[in-house]
Amino acid sequence: YTRAECEVAVGSIFTSFEIIRFRFEGEGAGASYRAVADCGVNAGMVLGPETTDWSGLDLMPHPVSLSVNGEHAVNGAPIDLMWEHIFDAAGWTANHSCMEGRGLRAGDYLMTGTCTGMRPLERGDSVMADFGSMGTISASFP
Repeated sequence: YTRAECEVAVGSIFTSFEIIRFRFEGEGAGASYRAVADCGVNAGMVLGPETTDWSGLDLMPHPVSLSVNGEHAVNGAPIDLMWEHIFDAAGWTANHSCMEGRGLRAGDYLMTGTCTGMRPLERGDSVMADFGSMGTISASFP
């Protein structure tokens, strides 16, 4: 699948952040093989507002600001990801051999990567991601 085919097929975009958790012992930084062996370290996700018309948005430089416990932590943008364009993530996934026979289906969610890096959190922390015109999302970890 090409980027153009994916852009036409995607029904909506959600702002989001992924909750990660290492299930193996040891440091996560610099150990990408551990993340792969740990199924991408995904423990959950928080979805924000749905965007169904992104035609007027330039997605790649779209700003993202992350705050932890009310303190600004980091800024980022999709351009910081490994993809030339965000829809390339959908094409890469759809074209991957592990998807053979299944493909991507309506209603599937695809996380494209972090714009702000992985941030360690402690019990009691609250985080907020501000996606500018696409809205904000937040979560607390009691």
